[in-house]
Amino acid sequence: MEAVGRERRKDARKALREGGPVGGAFYVEDNKKAYEIKYIRDVSLTGAGVRVMKSFKTGDQVNFKFESQENLVTVPGTVMWCERNLSTRSCSVGLKFDPADKASNILLLMTLRKLIDFSSAARQ
Repeated sequence: MEAVGRERRKDARKALREGGPVGGAFYVEDNKKAYEIKYIRDVSLTGAGVRVMKSFKTGDQVNFKFESQENLVTVPGTVMWCERNLSTRSCSVGLKFDPADKASNILLLMTLRKLIDFSSAARQ
């Protein structure tokens, strides 16, 4: 596992508004099986930090998905790191979105714009 403390992000990440209406569900999909995201730490044009009830390996190819009645947005990405929490049996996962698929990355942020706390301090 790569050291989590080494920062390589190019874009500032923002938190989602706490307690705000989501109106949909978030998933990480691996080999066509979707795992509901329990918590999103941050999101940006190039990646996200999430918590799921599944362990992934660094380098795994996954899809980050947001599904609502109005939208289904799928963004391909790569697992950059995965850290297990034995007490909750969950995993914190760092995702890097595919830079070649800018259209999906932008569509995700446009879809989530009402949920993003743009006033939050940039997470680096």
